[in-house]
Amino acid sequence: VLDTTTRWTVEPAALLSKSRNTPFAGRALTGRAALTLVGGTVVHQLEAPA
Repeated sequence: VLDTTTRWTVEPAALLSKSRNTPFAGRALTGRAALTLVGGTVVHQLEAPA
């Protein structure tokens, strides 16, 4: 499930990848995956903003 309106800034330390290298570090982006399901099971869900 995509959230096409959320604005967020890429922070390499917050990425789940083992690699922290990204050309998008510090860049503000619009849209992100809010929910991922595999076989009907939730495998990723964004936390609600505080």
